[in-house]
Amino acid sequence: HSHLTSDQVEFGAPFEVGVAMAKSMDLDFFAAADHSYDLDDRPDNFLVNDPSLPKWKLLWERVERLNKEADDFVIIPGEELSAGNSKNQNIHHLIFNNRGFFEGKGDGAEKWLRTRPHIKSAEALPLLEEKALSFAAHPQVKPPLLQKLLLRRGVWTERDYRAQGLHGVQMWNGDKEHFLHYGLPRWVELLLAGRKLTLIAGTDAHGNFNRFLQIGTPHFSIREDHRQIFGAAVTGVYIEKEFNLASLMEGLRKGRTIVTDGPFAALRVQHADGVALIGDNFGGRQGTLFVDVKSSPSYGEITKLTLVLGDISLKKETQKRVSVPLGSLEFSDTIFLENLPQPGYIRLELETESEKKFHCFTNPVYLD
Repeated sequence: HSHLTSDQVEFGAPFEVGVAMAKSMDLDFFAAADHSYDLDDRPDNFLVNDPSLPKWKLLWERVERLNKEADDFVIIPGEELSAGNSKNQNIHHLIFNNRGFFEGKGDGAEKWLRTRPHIKSAEALPLLEEKALSFAAHPQVKPPLLQKLLLRRGVWTERDYRAQGLHGVQMWNGDKEHFLHYGLPRWVELLLAGRKLTLIAGTDAHGNFNRFLQIGTPHFSIREDHRQIFGAAVTGVYIEKEFNLASLMEGLRKGRTIVTDGPFAALRVQHADGVALIGDNFGGRQGTLFVDVKSSPSYGEITKLTLVLGDISLKKETQKRVSVPLGSLEFSDTIFLENLPQPGYIRLELETESEKKFHCFTNPVYLD
């Protein structure tokens, strides 16, 4: 969230600061997705809406200028839309690279008792521009009781995940323990149900570069923590062309992504008709799997590498441990696979350890 997210309890950092911090961390991009109920406000008053949308226009102007000026760095423009779920509760929906603005302020707390969603998530999807992408924002994070009661906030439902046009899910939202216990299992359930939803990671950072600092109870308290730190959980995207916004969006659209808080993992499958990369589909019951993983002294040696085979017909995943030499920071392997499930998928899970554990998860190669 940038400084355009500014209201009673939330605020962000200027785009320029985000770019400087990202570059210092060797990141190549980030998404600027401010709240829809902030982007329709007057710049000088977050309680007054402005139909001319000066903040939305400013977001695009600033992002486009910085993308032209920055050396090999991209900001993805977008909004975090407050939309309705199938139960008419407010959920958050990431919309990237869509010029048109979607109104959504059901949980913006701008007017008491007016919490009904302006548009449902499923209704917004058919209206997206061709170059845009949509992701469920922190869909498994349950809102606190007061937000449920006062802001009508809910979570993504099974019906919401099935909506045509939803590209992926941001299950990893900075809190890795929550992701491992709730987000990852839910994503697996969706994969086994045949939903090809690309997994992405982020932190929902509101200018949190080394600590979380936000309003707790308005007028009474401030919350401080070490969660939702900018860049603590990232999405890696495989780019085949010159790196720019268009190629980045293409990589995301194809699902050629990994999520990680440090180490790197990738796979590709050589099959009868060619090579399938992460996010691709191929037919056939066999293929040669190429695995490449890498860590560093900071992230520690490779302690666990798991090949996961998903069988959609049986609604079951099978995990196969890949043997890695002790003390390895880098590892590659070639594995011949046969009797592969159809329909199904192949993905990797990587764990490393130094002073703590770090993880990387690839999106699948799909078997049709």
